[in-house]
Amino acid sequence: MAQDPQPRVLLAEDDDDLRELIQQFLEERAYRVIPVEDGLELGDYLSLAHENNRVPIPSLILADVNMPGRTSLEVLEQFGRDEGVPIVLISAFADDETRRRAAKIGVTMVLDKPIDPRVLGSVVEALISGNPAKKPRRLLIADDDEQMRAWLALALGSAEGQQVQEAVDGLQLSSALKLEGPFDLVVADLRMPGANGLEVITAARAAGIVTPALIITGFADEATLAEARALPAVELLDKPFDRTQFLEAIERLLQPTRVEEHDPAPAG
Repeated sequence: MAQDPQPRVLLAEDDDDLRELIQQFLEERAYRVIPVEDGLELGDYLSLAHENNRVPIPSLILADVNMPGRTSLEVLEQFGRDEGVPIVLISAFADDETRRRAAKIGVTMVLDKPIDPRVLGSVVEALISGNPAKKPRRLLIADDDEQMRAWLALALGSAEGQQVQEAVDGLQLSSALKLEGPFDLVVADLRMPGANGLEVITAARAAGIVTPALIITGFADEATLAEARALPAVELLDKPFDRTQFLEAIERLLQPTRVEEHDPAPAG
């Protein structure tokens, strides 16, 4: 395949409006975009790129999972992943099986729709530049209280390029850690349906997953405190807390985060 000095993004998306929006967004940032409308066109381009040295290899493949003709997973499973070409899939309904298939063929990342432009821009820049330091942090929030989950996501997602994923109970938290990691940080409520946050983190540590974790709780007894202290890179934060206290805890676990607002967290 031919190499091209200007970064090229092979963009496969069957939604015309979204494809044009992403194309415009990337072209404004000096990327050359190769737009294709469905899985068949994606397969045709990759076939030509493998057979014809005049067809440039893309610097990155950005593809919707479900498209007419063939899914992007079917196409990528056929052609494989070219060494050095990151693959980012986007989907509104990526289930566990989709993510397993994606990981098997070397997909770099799966982004959930709707896409935050700041996250997309940071992901594309980081993957094309090959600079891991620029890659956006992946943060996982688990809380069965929808209001609290939204507040936490807003607090963490306010920084440029951070990607926040949510889980609604302990089972989803456990599944995400096992199948969708690695994450840079986990924020989990202690008491949730299915399994409590500390139990999930303890099991993750036993499985070799050492993602820093902040456990939030209004019910921390001495036994819980002792269990948390025994785990590496785990802190407990008692409810109620405000934004400053929350982000200060994140700083201790990870890296400094700007504190711009001090609105209190929901009490629930």
